[in-house]
Amino acid sequence: MTANAPLLNPFPGLRPFEAGETHLFFGRDGQSSEIVARLERRRFVAVVGTSGSGKSSLVRAGLLPMLEGGFMASAGSFWRFALMRPGNDAIRSLALALADPAVLGGGSADPARTPLLEAVLRRSGLGLIDVFKQARLAPNERLLVVVDQFEELFRFGRLSRTGTSADDGAAFVNLLLEAVRSREHPIYVVLTMRSDFLGDCARFPDLPETLNDSQYLIPRLTRDQRRASIEGPVAVSGATIAPRLTQLLLNDAGDDPDALPILQHALMRTWDAWKAAGSYDRPIDLEHYFGIGGMAQALSQHADQAYGALAAIPGAQAVAQSLFRSLCERGADYRETRRPTRLADLCEVAGTDTATMTQVIDAFRCEGRTFVMPGWPAKLDPDTVIDISHESLIRQWQLLREWVRSEARSEALYQRLRQTAQLWPENAALWRNPDLERALLWEREEAPSPAWAARYGTREEFARAIAFLRASEAAWREETEHIAQAARAATEHELEMRTQRDREARLQAEVRALQSRKRLLQAVLVLVPALIAGLGWALYNRSDAIRQSTRALAEKERAQLAAESARVEAINAHQARERSEQLLERLTNSNRLKRAFLAGDIATIERIAVATDRDPALHFASRRTAMGWKTPDDRPVYRWDLFPSPESLRGPLKSASQISYYMDHPSFNVKLLSAGAGNGFMASYNGWGCLSNVYVLIEYADPDMPPRLTKYNQCEAIE
Repeated sequence: MTANAPLLNPFPGLRPFEAGETHLFFGRDGQSSEIVARLERRRFVAVVGTSGSGKSSLVRAGLLPMLEGGFMASAGSFWRFALMRPGNDAIRSLALALADPAVLGGGSADPARTPLLEAVLRRSGLGLIDVFKQARLAPNERLLVVVDQFEELFRFGRLSRTGTSADDGAAFVNLLLEAVRSREHPIYVVLTMRSDFLGDCARFPDLPETLNDSQYLIPRLTRDQRRASIEGPVAVSGATIAPRLTQLLLNDAGDDPDALPILQHALMRTWDAWKAAGSYDRPIDLEHYFGIGGMAQALSQHADQAYGALAAIPGAQAVAQSLFRSLCERGADYRETRRPTRLADLCEVAGTDTATMTQVIDAFRCEGRTFVMPGWPAKLDPDTVIDISHESLIRQWQLLREWVRSEARSEALYQRLRQTAQLWPENAALWRNPDLERALLWEREEAPSPAWAARYGTREEFARAIAFLRASEAAWREETEHIAQAARAATEHELEMRTQRDREARLQAEVRALQSRKRLLQAVLVLVPALIAGLGWALYNRSDAIRQSTRALAEKERAQLAAESARVEAINAHQARERSEQLLERLTNSNRLKRAFLAGDIATIERIAVATDRDPALHFASRRTAMGWKTPDDRPVYRWDLFPSPESLRGPLKSASQISYYMDHPSFNVKLLSAGAGNGFMASYNGWGCLSNVYVLIEYADPDMPPRLTKYNQCEAIE
């Protein structure tokens, strides 16, 4: 079509079809007639089906237009329709529906009429009949009360404003049953309810018996009926759809229980994509369908767009995450379900005001988006119950599924903490690692509040749980400090003893060396005179002049040797003293460096590292191996190996005996890792990240070689 471009999207998305959209409602031929027949016989019909089976659409766009068209011959075509959802106060919701000017409101809006009708309804079990009689309708007019989502009586019970949800629910059901029993007044009732809540109906007297007589289990659509639900609205709107796209949609829908709402949403998005392309003379085809992600991704991508648009508002995305985590829960059977919550409670959990929360909610219920209820443009107040429009959103929106899993993990840890705190101190001990470490990490990342904890217990239990956690943390810190002090004291004592032993051994070795040199010199001094005496005796017979000359020469040499011996002995003593002083200084510096490593004195370590020249031939590397499990915050855990490069092992580290790695980060419980030459000086730890600063202390087998300090960036050295 080219002349008149279609303007209105014929597909409602996640919301149900309305009465005014009956011309777009296809695929349910004959089913509305069956409901009309049962309603005529019993005046009460419960339309029951699985989630996403189209119950609300069948009643609104199928049943109501047929009644107005006069298809119930005994009742005529003059009807007043009161459409309602029970919410958290079913009787008040019924009063609001009846007070509508088009129902029993007298033709004009009057804010005071609702509380008056509510008072009449609460007065007795015949309240609905009394309200009908007071309206003084024409004799040929009928009243149909449509209670959509009847299961909200059970799901919203904990949100009752009066605190007597069970009594209010029973009174509401009694109003309906008494009205349909009265044959004097033309009042009819239709319920829509999920089939998995049928068993809950036994809570109310007479309701199971009535359901047994007046139940309509909505059948699943056949393939031909689904084809009609795709092609019919397109044709009515003046467009065409490619047969191959229809076939693909039918195949993609398959037997998925979310097929109808997901199909309707995908068709709505595909229509918008086709309309945005502007080629109205061409059919809706595969490129438009694939452009919105297909059935598998259309809903998730659409919700992502709404969430992404909130990035322009500071803090709005965090509020949105808190909103949806509060509106969903995972049951004991691991099925994700909706969790309706009052707006005031949502604001308290998110730590925001009503205006901000309303702005976030509006982003998910504006034109073209039907992710949350009440729908646009219903006004929200602090007591309004907010709910997800359909559970298919939980199953299809990937980001929401991650949030639900995170909330489930957070709840599981808190429940353990809460239950243990209730038993402490008589029947439970304070937590230690690893439980304490996980709980502290959970507290830092989740920042739980009393309002959040009220979902899973009482505020008093939350206060006790946090007190238990603080007591566990204090006991752990005290114990850790005692252990660290004892370890430091033992290490310092061992260092001092080893340093003293090394000093004494070196001094004794030097003394023995000096004594050996002294004995050698003494032997020389003894042998030289004897040699001279022998020579003198051999030359004794020579002339007196020669003997005198020889004697004088010997005396001179003896004096020179004695002087040289004294000088050598003085030089050696001076050098020994210098070596002892240098050795003592090296031992003192080494002791200070080792003590800083053991005590975690990062200031001393950094000062020495800055003052130490970096050896360009010295390199260290790192390697990580996936462990196959994750931290409580869903981050993968690796085994990290720290080791020197092969070139360094063959070069500067050839004579090293031990290497210690100091991990300068507060998340490490054990910050000092040591390794020997047996495994190539490799040390390992388990964690989710690397460090930009790792300090390395190298010790050598040669006691005369002082330890060496260096540091390197582990993250840049990953192999």
